[in-house]
Amino acid sequence: MALFSPACHFAEGEGPLQAEDPEARVLALLNGEPVLRSEFDEYVNFIQGELTTDPNPVPVRELFQDFVTRRLLLQEAAKAGVAVDEDTVDEIAATWIAQVGEVEPGFTAQVYEFLLIQKFLKQEVLSRVEVTLAEMMTYFNQNAERYRVGDQARVLEILTPDRREAERVRAELVDEDVNRFKELARQYSVGVTAAEGGHLGVFQRGELPEEFEKVIFELRPGAISEPFQSSHGVHLFALEEWIPGHQQRFFQVQDLIFEALTASKERDAVDAYLKRLFQAAEVRILDGTLSFDFRSGTSNESTG
Repeated sequence: MALFSPACHFAEGEGPLQAEDPEARVLALLNGEPVLRSEFDEYVNFIQGELTTDPNPVPVRELFQDFVTRRLLLQEAAKAGVAVDEDTVDEIAATWIAQVGEVEPGFTAQVYEFLLIQKFLKQEVLSRVEVTLAEMMTYFNQNAERYRVGDQARVLEILTPDRREAERVRAELVDEDVNRFKELARQYSVGVTAAEGGHLGVFQRGELPEEFEKVIFELRPGAISEPFQSSHGVHLFALEEWIPGHQQRFFQVQDLIFEALTASKERDAVDAYLKRLFQAAEVRILDGTLSFDFRSGTSNESTG
């Protein structure tokens, strides 16, 4: 699979913006390598296909800046000898196609480049990112309020197709017997939670539909509701446990903190790397309508 389209060749004395075929027009030179209009159009079709439901389309100039960044990264990946297994590309592409349906020509090549860049960044940039326990503890102490939770309800559910079935099941239940509720949930519930004994989850106010909360948050711990009709069927709810609002301990949220700090450091590392990449690159944008300030990475109509 070719990583780049073939370079464009011009007749002697012909400038890069004078190519007769619009698709062969050179939009920029990146370290001496031409960027063709056809290549950029293919990228735009790929991105716009992913954003078809976005009411605010990305401006073309921003797409071109992203495309230039992508091409510079591909150049660096090639220098580093990074490669992606073709079977992996085909597998990811097939999964993607199964989700979105019909795709543009060249889709698999775009997926290959995407995976190649991800692998390169992980190998050359993200592998150097570290988060220490001391940093995690400091973050927790400085942001303790973020990890305070309000009152929570641990809820069980039995979903039945009609009220008659719900009333029959309810007749077999008594308050406080949560184990019996779980047993009958496994036997009779048609909901997705049946295999887990009807465990619906742990919720604070405002996290469930209002019609559910009016029933659930009126229950005392161990109590079972009367049959309740919704658009999904007829429900029986049990309040397995009431958990008062409390401050979470560090060990309860350390995984969340690690993920947050890692994501932040990775963004900073990639931003710093891209800044160095652009500063070292020879970028010549030949189409003034697509120019941007590549030294700072911001759009700039006067740059070209």
